[in-house]
Amino acid sequence: MAGQEHRGVRGPCRLDAVQAVFDSLLDTAMGLHEEPAGKEGVRRGVQELYSKIGVGSLSGIIQEKLMRLVSAIEARDIPAAHQAREQIVRSSTNGWVEGGTWQWALKSLVEAAKQHAPTTEGSAQLLVSSQDQSAESCNPEVLQLKNSLTMRLAHARTCMDTKKHNEVEQRLNRLYEMLQTGIIGPDTIARLLETVQAADQGDSATVQRCFLEVAKTDFESSKAWLPALKQLFRQQ
Repeated sequence: MAGQEHRGVRGPCRLDAVQAVFDSLLDTAMGLHEEPAGKEGVRRGVQELYSKIGVGSLSGIIQEKLMRLVSAIEARDIPAAHQAREQIVRSSTNGWVEGGTWQWALKSLVEAAKQHAPTTEGSAQLLVSSQDQSAESCNPEVLQLKNSLTMRLAHARTCMDTKKHNEVEQRLNRLYEMLQTGIIGPDTIARLLETVQAADQGDSATVQRCFLEVAKTDFESSKAWLPALKQLFRQQ
């Protein structure tokens, strides 16, 4: 969908990191097609993707899904890679993928990954680890927020049934992933830290105001984790 791509969006995608993974698979991906048009379509689609990443024309949500795809390919987790690719297609098209587009080329790259063993032991963790280090070591606010929420979840365990606790934990993990990959911006992080501080002081009005502001200013990403925060702070 055209509305999912925006000029100049900054997000977790680093062109060099994506190229490092996809370039190693490109020849194999092209070789999966017998017709020259198919081979050229893969090459053209990959170049189109690199161009979009370079100019920042992919939305933050699509960038996040793309990084999930890259990580899955590095881990040779083919089912997860196919799932990530399908999510990208649903988020960036109307369901029809034209040959030669970057969404189409991703399928060939995933298929090519089946034929390539990981280059080194532990390489599957490389991209995620680098994101974790860059986000957390360089951003103490992110680490502070994660620690505060993790402690609250541990304290809330006695107040929740197992099903509800697991659901909240899964949504918080989604929040942590978005924090690590840079999907969530500094304004939202600051608002969430304000929420934690207000809750510590028993200021429920400020907590609710912060939730409303987050929902308004970070609507797309907050849908995945804001319900968990509301549930978590309700238990305090």
